[in-house]
Amino acid sequence: MAFGERVFRLDRFRENQLDIIAETIAGRDTVVLMSTGAGKSLCFQLPAVYESERNGRVTIVVSPLVALIRDQVDALKAKGVHAIGLTPDNQEWLPVSKPALVYVTPEKLCKSSFLRDALSHLYRDGNLARFAIDEAHCISTWGHDFRDSYRGLNTIRTNFPDVPIMALTGTADSEILEDIVRGLKLERPKIVQQSFNRPNLHYSVEAKRNEDDVVEFIQNRHSNERGIVYCTRQRACTHMAERLTKNGIHARPYHAGLDVKTLASVHSAWKTGEIYVIVATVAFGLGIDQPDVRFVLHYDLPKSLSNYYQETGRAGRDGFPAECVLCKPPSHSTEVLPHSILDYRFQDLKNILDLEPSNRSPEESLVESRARRENAARPVVRYCEEKAVCRRVQLLHHFGEDFEEENCKGHCDNCSGYPVSRRDLSREARSAVNLVKSFNFRDNITVKQFIAILRGSDTTETRKYQGTLKPEYGSGQELSLDIAEMLFDRLLYLEVFMEKRVEMAGHHHYYLKPGLRANDFLAQNWKLDLTFKDRTPAPAGKAQRGQTISGHKRSHEVENDEGSRGEPTISRANSQEISTADDPPRGCDREDPVKLYRKLTAHRKKVTV
Repeated sequence: MAFGERVFRLDRFRENQLDIIAETIAGRDTVVLMSTGAGKSLCFQLPAVYESERNGRVTIVVSPLVALIRDQVDALKAKGVHAIGLTPDNQEWLPVSKPALVYVTPEKLCKSSFLRDALSHLYRDGNLARFAIDEAHCISTWGHDFRDSYRGLNTIRTNFPDVPIMALTGTADSEILEDIVRGLKLERPKIVQQSFNRPNLHYSVEAKRNEDDVVEFIQNRHSNERGIVYCTRQRACTHMAERLTKNGIHARPYHAGLDVKTLASVHSAWKTGEIYVIVATVAFGLGIDQPDVRFVLHYDLPKSLSNYYQETGRAGRDGFPAECVLCKPPSHSTEVLPHSILDYRFQDLKNILDLEPSNRSPEESLVESRARRENAARPVVRYCEEKAVCRRVQLLHHFGEDFEEENCKGHCDNCSGYPVSRRDLSREARSAVNLVKSFNFRDNITVKQFIAILRGSDTTETRKYQGTLKPEYGSGQELSLDIAEMLFDRLLYLEVFMEKRVEMAGHHHYYLKPGLRANDFLAQNWKLDLTFKDRTPAPAGKAQRGQTISGHKRSHEVENDEGSRGEPTISRANSQEISTADDPPRGCDREDPVKLYRKLTAHRKKVTV
């Protein structure tokens, strides 16, 4: 501790830091999974300085961004540590200088013959202490920040077999973790995983309506506070930033379509307080270490829960309360799938084709990649629709961590004190399925139109396809519009229904059809329960359930308890809940979607029926 206190001003080690430091000094490969702000960097910086002072050995740190390298090198130099970064403005380094830490990008490490020669010289002399791979999740094609250059890091073990490797990441599920160990050729690594819980963050899912809601959200709840708004598309970022600026909110867009100089200028202006809000794609993420971010708002849905966790991790790094809001569109399938699965940039396609075995056709490669993206998106849909289970339980379970709901202490919308009740909607669900099946597959009828028929609306739309003549017409007249939408959303997710996308005049239209599980739903007499959070006044400063992100009630909602939004659970006939499983299924989501609710059903034991 005396050494750490002298160099890094430490008065104590944080959880797991000392164990990790001891393992790497002993020469063992390590994988460090720690949440944002938990002190990952110290795990390689302290042993690097210790071994540099003791025997002149050098630690090589691989970092994905030049800006991050500059920030970390400057911070180390301020502590009196001899560290250098091999950036475009600093290309020279001679092994004889022996700094404690040398920071490089993965591209530099893989492509620079000069650097390879320098490292070989250090290795021959026994002066290469370790390689520290920061943001190691970038090596995984399952990851949200996949970088092709990280794949080239597998040569570290080949070229320097005796040098220990430390891989560090702030987020990794089981697939990403396996990719890290395999991709870096780690040998029986010590895996240290700390809790991913961020107790100072408040998680919520709010109804998405329009950009004006974002304006009001920031003005009413985070005026003159630093924050990030994430959008999927570059054009949307620019448009949102313009809308915020016109309403007196200092905001700038940040995405890969901007030149390097502009990106650096925006980042600098945000850090110095010249602007308060960054409107960004995922290009704004890696290495962001601004402590006082008070909110992260996802206006578009993230591509995966890992993605979401990493991006919300930008908030509240100073330990003070911060807010993470995910905007939920009216229909998930019309937003999640096209944006997060079907859209490919040229580089995405190139990476997919380059990484796939040569005996696979491009079509097969793209189909597999699409399936991966879809599997990653499904937990996001479940997260959005879940109205009873604690948000932290859902997020942390995704990373294999158990968490007790009572420890959330009301820091998510699902744990904010709303009483819970449950209603059996099996009859209405069967009526809905029979109604959809009764139409010709060529009939183009939307979810909204089917809901109107089920609820017994007598309009031009319901009469258009003779919907008023169907036996199921009006069978769901007791359902509020809000509940009916949730019912159809859940049947869509379970693949009892599907949506057919049709392009007309440059616009995509979605029409409801029977899904792969429609016949099973009817034949096996599935039971569908809807869990309600009864509407009570929300905590001060938080939007009430059934409101948009700005706090306004949606126009179609009603005031009674039956109008509250809810979440159905599925069980077989005879009211038997689905059996729980030790682990959620992976890779079999499409074959049996019902299994996806096994783990969440286990958590519902605490919910009063």
